[in-house]
Amino acid sequence: MKKLIKRIFLINKINKAFKNNIFKDVEQNNPKKRVVVFFLCVWGEDYLDILLNFGLPALFQKNNIPGLLSLDVKIIFNIFCENKNLKRINDEILNHKISNSNKNFEIRFNPIHEKNVYIYFCENLEFCLENSYYCLDIKPDHIIFDGHVKNSFLLAENKNVNLALAHPRVSFQKINKYKKSLIDFMEINKYSSTSLVNLIHPLAHKKCFSDAFENLEHN
Repeated sequence: MKKLIKRIFLINKINKAFKNNIFKDVEQNNPKKRVVVFFLCVWGEDYLDILLNFGLPALFQKNNIPGLLSLDVKIIFNIFCENKNLKRINDEILNHKISNSNKNFEIRFNPIHEKNVYIYFCENLEFCLENSYYCLDIKPDHIIFDGHVKNSFLLAENKNVNLALAHPRVSFQKINKYKKSLIDFMEINKYSSTSLVNLIHPLAHKKCFSDAFENLEHN
């Protein structure tokens, strides 16, 4: 029995060493720079409205973009949008007092020539891979809680991993109906995980809690 236990421990130790060496080699051959690219692709007034009122303010909470900057991590906003919306997005970003003169903060605007997110997502991935940068995919209608950005970077740094998170769906119609109240609520409660969880039920999409737990092919 003792020999069996020793053999199991030895096998586990060898496996662990083998896996660690694999990841170590990967990181040594392609070390990541401490740069996070925020990929954002947006068009259409509805999505732009949610981005400006909720998406960007959530990203600039103290433990998201400012939190990364406090770690001396460089941020590149890689934005793909229509020419007519460049100024509106740029002005909203600058409203959050992250200066363009900050050496660790850069905004790149890319005018879109057709409405196909896949094209620009691939362009962004090429940019990240060529430069060994981290990438954070930002959707214009996603509202990110305070701390998500900083914690995700710390969790993934130097680990050669991808992070993917499930997200509850909220109703676009309900967001529109209560927009002014929601903006006021967020200014008081910030974008904490608790405040967003409290909003899930009253704002939930009708399929948020039903189809998600059913064994249906279209899910």
